[in-house]
Amino acid sequence: MKNAGQAYDLSLFENREPKMRVIKNEKPQPKKKGAPAGKVLLAAIAICVTGLMIYSRVVLTELGDQLSTAKDDLATLTSTTKQLDMQLETRMSLKNVEQYASTQLGLVRVDSKQVEYVDLEQQNKIEVSEEKSPVASFFGGLAAKIKEYLGL
Repeated sequence: MKNAGQAYDLSLFENREPKMRVIKNEKPQPKKKGAPAGKVLLAAIAICVTGLMIYSRVVLTELGDQLSTAKDDLATLTSTTKQLDMQLETRMSLKNVEQYASTQLGLVRVDSKQVEYVDLEQQNKIEVSEEKSPVASFFGGLAAKIKEYLGL
């Protein structure tokens, strides 16, 4: 039974150092080259995009300023229009017109003494003149001249 105990002999595995082995890669890895042209191109594109974004913001700000200025002008002009309408209304009121007519033009209100009624007893009638219309006289004169020219 001597062999039976050896099957469980753990001493073989004690204090044993692991073996390391180096495996050489037969295909060399290609070295990555830094592509300076690609990096420069990428940086230039990034700078252009950033510049365009900044420019669009500047244009947007300028347009916003113009819009607010135009709105302020519109509000001012609307206010002025209302003020001028009110002035026109006050100047053209009936009281002011009557006052101007009496002071500046020397006009007075109509009295009942100044009203005179006219009574026409004759009936209205229309008289038609015997003159020809200008068109008919033109063509009649033209026809007469043609006859005279032709000797008829």
